[in-house]
Amino acid sequence: MIRILLSSTFLFVIFSECTANGKPYIQPLKPVQSDDQGNEKVPWPGEVSIGYQNQSGNVHQHRINYFAKVDRTTKRTGIHFEVSGRNGSDSSNIRNEAGNLRARYCIKHENRTWQFAEIKLDYNRPLDIDQHRNVSIGTGWDLQKTQEEYLLLSAGIGADKLDRINNADTDFTTGAVIVDFKQSLVQDNYIEGNVNFYPRLNDFSNLKADSRISMVHPLTKKASLKLTLQQNYFSEIGQGASKFDRNLYASLSRKF
Repeated sequence: MIRILLSSTFLFVIFSECTANGKPYIQPLKPVQSDDQGNEKVPWPGEVSIGYQNQSGNVHQHRINYFAKVDRTTKRTGIHFEVSGRNGSDSSNIRNEAGNLRARYCIKHENRTWQFAEIKLDYNRPLDIDQHRNVSIGTGWDLQKTQEEYLLLSAGIGADKLDRINNADTDFTTGAVIVDFKQSLVQDNYIEGNVNFYPRLNDFSNLKADSRISMVHPLTKKASLKLTLQQNYFSEIGQGASKFDRNLYASLSRKF
């Protein structure tokens, strides 16, 4: 199922890039664009943030948290990549590792809707997950979108493959409900993030969900201080593990 969906996703991207209104489409080279202040626009704007935690005394542990994203937006299409995770250990040499990679391609329409194809890869040692892969396609809506705020909703169907550390693995078909948002707070502070739900279509009680929500305090035009809550939930989990995995951390972030 995943191979079929991956092939469909690849054809979906190639077809959308090669055609427009039924005619061959090749986007010409454009000169460097600038904003109203004369600043050069970055073709692939993005952000990198990193945080470090070190605790000693009765408990010894250290952990690095990281996040990076990059976007490419045109009038017709949008591309988004992001990677996040943590790496660390404690005095018992128990590894506290988790990672997440998300890639999305969108085709926009004039009525504030869009089609998307998304690939998501992740692993989580505390949740007994060696590899988790999800490929989904569907439709999205701009419920609210301004220069400073947005609320995006997308829904679709996907194929899911889960490999556990104890060598058990499963394949199943899932739904996909994804919410991305950014909301202004007092002064220049704001909150942003995404919430993702992947229920099994044959049994909605079997659910995978994850979220990443950050409160951002700008320090300069490009640098910010962030407080982030990252959560993962699996309804089916390894023996002795909790269904919820939460990670709260502070980090410094820089846009480019």
